[in-house]
Amino acid sequence: FLMAEGRIQEEGSAEELFSRPRTAFAARFLGSGPLIPVEALDSDAFGPLARTALGSFRCTLRTGSSRAPEGDLLLHFGSAAAGILTLSSGSEPARENQVRVRVLNAVFAGRFRRVTFEYRSKGSPQGTGILELEFPVDCRCEVGEQLLLEVPPEHCSLLPAVFPREGPRRGDAA
Repeated sequence: FLMAEGRIQEEGSAEELFSRPRTAFAARFLGSGPLIPVEALDSDAFGPLARTALGSFRCTLRTGSSRAPEGDLLLHFGSAAAGILTLSSGSEPARENQVRVRVLNAVFAGRFRRVTFEYRSKGSPQGTGILELEFPVDCRCEVGEQLLLEVPPEHCSLLPAVFPREGPRRGDAA
């Protein structure tokens, strides 16, 4: 169980909660990957398409869900340390679920390598944004290197941006 303010927020195995959180609270609390504000959400026969300052990301809906959550949303993709994100060199333009990045820093952090990227942002007054991700320790990124970061749709999820208040408090009568 994952609790906040005496309420159960999520339940599942530690691996499930970390890799596929259902709330922004759980993703932040567990540090399971970035949360990027969704500026617009489109939907078509292929599913939801989240438009963010990073770019456009096709997402898959959660099992049992027929549509994306409503309200303010955050795009979440799981930890790169789990090997779900790929980096490649090349100069082709970014497509859906890809973002062109420049490596600012890469630091060995024990079981993973923490990499800080700069990306071009449509929504930032400076025109750039910063993204920090964890990769397997064997990831070799050179400072200044231009790369293409790709996130498979099955690892992109949409989470409500608001802190959930529903759910019984621990000890409340059923």
